[in-house]
Amino acid sequence: MKFWLRFLILLVMFYVGTNALAQLSYPPAQFASAFSAKLNGSGFKLGSASIKLEVSNGLVSGLSYTGSRDDVKTVARVLASALEQPESAPNIEASLRGSASRFRDVGTIKPSFSQETVLELRWAKTFVFQLNLKRFSGFGPDRHVMGKTGVMIREFSDFECPFCKQLMLQTMPNLRSKFIQMGLARFAFHHLPLTGIHPKALEAGIAAECAGAQGKFFAYHDLLFALGLDDFQNLARTTQLNVGVFNQCLKSVSSKQAVLKEASYAAALQINATPTVFVGPFKLANANDLNAYARYLQMAKGL
Repeated sequence: MKFWLRFLILLVMFYVGTNALAQLSYPPAQFASAFSAKLNGSGFKLGSASIKLEVSNGLVSGLSYTGSRDDVKTVARVLASALEQPESAPNIEASLRGSASRFRDVGTIKPSFSQETVLELRWAKTFVFQLNLKRFSGFGPDRHVMGKTGVMIREFSDFECPFCKQLMLQTMPNLRSKFIQMGLARFAFHHLPLTGIHPKALEAGIAAECAGAQGKFFAYHDLLFALGLDDFQNLARTTQLNVGVFNQCLKSVSSKQAVLKEASYAAALQINATPTVFVGPFKLANANDLNAYARYLQMAKGL
């Protein structure tokens, strides 16, 4: 019994591990090998289908697919793997088949499969699609920046968001030591207080702005996440701010406007959740995936 349990665990690990290699941001050869295919130049064959990879600084940033009109299963398999969701292939296949009347023979369309990518497909005599990592712009000024050189990592964050707290307390120390302190990346904090569910988020953002006015933004930022939002004045004293100046700043219209202005950039980018993290122009699907940061930094550096 124990033997079969160990065997099953190893089998699952093997399946997940090999499929995980077939995703955007991985090396081309690894992408092809996950389909048991051999890379030929910048592409490979998968049955009767042809896949051509687009590469940015040695990593896959997009792909084009051409295959049989009727082989929706292979289309779904490639899409699911490229989006790092190999287990979703049956659902993608079902979605495509269910949408056949809308998708087939109507020219090029742009269905939405993920926020991080751009998909264009044409389902005519053949099935053709192009999938690329979406390149975002319009973040607004990077006002609160940590680090001196390297690709910019931008986080849209909410001081009352538990997932933002997890990012700051668990992931950020590694980002600082592995990338920021090594000069490979800079980090910019952007406000996105989700006031509908976090009643103290806007006030906390204003308090952080007032700490920033005294040159202590990230010191205060770290305390807000570590100690909570119950006593802004005590955090100001702990950060060695001039508390009188800090209290006056809390009442300033300009401090509130600075926070809301950054939230307006987030709205223009259609960001409605925190934390949302960008590495260069690319949006991360998982803000706590350190390996993804390394890959996306490499791609962004090659642009």
